[in-house]
Amino acid sequence: MTIKNRKSKIKNSLLSGVAASLLAVFPLNAQQNTTLTLEDAVQEAVQKSPDLAKARLEAGLAELEEPLLLSNTDPRIQANYFWTDDQSPNAMGALFGSRSQVKSTELGIVKNLLIGTEAKLFWKAEHLQSPSSFRTIDPTVESSLNFEIRQPLLRYFWGRPDKARRGLLRSGVKAAQAGVDWLELNVMAGAVRSYMEVLFARQNTDISVSAVKAAKRLYKSSKEKHGYGLVEDSDLLQSEVLLEVKETELILSRSNVVRAENTLQRLLGEDVGAHGCAPMQMSAVFFPDNIEPKVGSLEKAI
Repeated sequence: MTIKNRKSKIKNSLLSGVAASLLAVFPLNAQQNTTLTLEDAVQEAVQKSPDLAKARLEAGLAELEEPLLLSNTDPRIQANYFWTDDQSPNAMGALFGSRSQVKSTELGIVKNLLIGTEAKLFWKAEHLQSPSSFRTIDPTVESSLNFEIRQPLLRYFWGRPDKARRGLLRSGVKAAQAGVDWLELNVMAGAVRSYMEVLFARQNTDISVSAVKAAKRLYKSSKEKHGYGLVEDSDLLQSEVLLEVKETELILSRSNVVRAENTLQRLLGEDVGAHGCAPMQMSAVFFPDNIEPKVGSLEKAI
């Protein structure tokens, strides 16, 4: 089992444990085809996170650095061809010839190593044509198979900097991968936090709605009793102020719901308007309205 597969299994186990615990505390009783579960929210946030996509791209580029360095050691085919025609005046032209033509061909394989070693295996052929009384055979052809090796003792060899360069590139790959894992965990945690904030905000809104209804009933009853002289003016004023406070709390609760939904939708890669404050219609599609926390399940989860 590789380290990458082991990390993936640990991550999946962590996500499954968190999802199971939170869903046990807040069961979603709506239809699965219209409900955004915690696991779906986390997966969608991970898939659509631009920062995570950028980190994965940088990690992929870091993995290409070492193969790019090793590509400098790939064998190369080298071919050379030279042709010269020497017709310069010669004082002893009758003996050595007044003209000489040389055709030289070289074909070989060259390989370099990171420690500076240069190895070369090549075949060389030289064709010389120079008619003269001194040369009994004309033209002449000379061919040879050669092997050369060069090794500088100081540059790229002393202290083995090739190992340092490869170690540096491998460390960069590990660091980039660790950055991807860390960012992915942060995105997952952010999605879980935003998901739960929406649930808590809606629960607070339901509580505020119930409080407003109770305050209205109290104000209505106090007003009726005030007409019969059973309630003093101060009690009526107190019930009216209480109603206004609860209505203000309801407005704040609904504002918190919108803010939490906007945050979650932004994590999921949805468009929330140019200023990020467009109203969202998620109550009937993504989340159920009847969410009842279970104290026993919460204690087990903790």
